Parts: sequence; structure tokens; C-alpha cells
Amino acid sequence: MSAAAPNHSTAIVPVVTLEEGVPVADSRDVAMLFGKRHDNVMRDIRGLLKSEDTPAGLFRPSTYVDDQNGRAYPHYLMDRDGFSLLAMGFTGPRALQWKVAYMAAFNGMEDELRRRSARALPDLSDPATLRGMLLGYTEKVLALEVRVVEVETRAVTAEATVEEQRPLVDAYHAFLDDDGLCCLATAAAAIEAPQQLFFAWMRERGYLFDRDGFLQPRADLRKDGYFKLRTVAGEYHRMKGQTKVTRPGLIWLRHRWLAGPGKLLALQAAVAASQPGLPGI
Repeated sequence: MSAAAPNHSTAIVPVVTLEEGVPVADSRDVAMLFGKRHDNVMRDIRGLLKSEDTPAGLFRPSTYVDDQNGRAYPHYLMDRDGFSLLAMGFTGPRALQWKVAYMAAFNGMEDELRRRSARALPDLSDPATLRGMLLGYTEKVLALEVRVVEVETRAVTAEATVEEQRPLVDAYHAFLDDDGLCCLATAAAAIEAPQQLFFAWMRERGYLFDRDGFLQPRADLRKDGYFKLRTVAGEYHRMKGQTKVTRPGLIWLRHRWLAGPGKLLALQAAVAASQPGLPGI
């Protein structure tokens, strides 16, 4: 059913709204004011979009919800150029009047945008405004300098940490194979951990778990590069899976070992050394 023709006895003003800072008209309003079916206006817009001569960005597809049935329907938002291109083919006794009215609505919205921009610009001739701007910029510069110092401090700390760990990396080199890996037993020896206690601790902490007939590391520890899974030749030359420790993994294990069981063992050794009369632990 055709849309009702606009009632010209009342003052109807074309609606132009802002979308992402751009004045746009709604295809539904255009159809209503020009006395056309909305689906026919949508058809005309789609026809324009199919043409290679139509510039991109003139028409924006969107949806609206009908107040009566709550269903969503498509419509288009168009900027000034999109409306001009669409309305170019509209004819009728009052078509020219609505074209002029829409142009006035677009002009009014663009004038309002210019006024807003003018109000947003600071008055550089006002000394108080200039002083406030300079104070604001000074605070930003000071904050930026503080951030630079923080970054430089972190960089120096990181460099010092690397230098501190360099002897460990060099010492662990002897425990690693040509691929930079070692087995779990070798890792225990590298960090000076009793093997039986080392494996029990790894299981208890959830670093390792039994699967497919061998100890496997947690997925996140593999992702972080501390462990790798390899296939090696076992008894009777049968291939089997084996967990390998990387160079970063040795350093990671050492830190955690020294913060846990290693710390307790060191304390026990210190107590035994200070009291030679006690039986060894």
C-alpha cells in the first residue's frame, strides 16, 4: 500500500540527524515526504549502489524496529550527496519543494556543526586561556618525562637481571644437548635437586602429570617455552614420548626450587652444619 502523501497544511520539516559527526537523512523520511513507498526508495538506492559510478559511503545500510510488531527492518541513511543523487530522479508537483527543504535542512545542520567547532576552539587572544593551555601542556610533558624515567628504570633492571642470570645460562650449557634441551633427571642435577624429591615436587605443584605412559608438562608451561615434548628411542628401539627442559626452563625451575624445597634443604643443611653433634639430615 502506498505511503500517505504528506499533509502540507502543517509545517513539516525534513529531518536531518548526525551519525558519527555526519549529517544524514533517513530513507523512511524521504519516502514519506516525497509520497513514495519505502520499499521503492530502497530499490532505487540499491540500484544506485550497484552502479560503479556511485561513490562509496553515500548510503549507509541500517535497521530500525517497528513500534507495532517489534520486528527489525532495513533502511538507509544518506549524506547530502547521497540524497542529491537519489532525489535527482524524483518528479512531481512538490518534488522540487522537498528537495529545496532537504537542502536547507542539510545546510542548517552543517552550520550548527561549524558553530560547535568554533565554540570548541580556544580563544588564543585571551592571556588566561593561553596560560591555562601552557600549564596543561607542562603537566603533560612532566607526566611523559616520569613515564620515560620509569621505562628506563625497568630497562636497566631487566638488563641487570639478564647479567645476573648470565653465569647460570653459561653453567647450564653443559647439561643441554645440541638442541638446547635436557631430560628431567638431568634438569634435577643441573639445579642441584635430589631427583626423587624433585619429581615428587613437580607432580605436587602440578607442573608435571602422567599421561600416555610418561610425565608431561602443563600446556601453559610448554607455551611459555619452559618444556618441550620429544619422541625418543626407548627399550627395544621402540619410540616413546619424553619431556625435555629448555634453557629458560632450567632457570625457571631453579628459581621456583630455591623458593620452595631448595630453601628448606638449605636451612636444614645450615642447622646441621652449626650443630655438628646432631645426626646428619
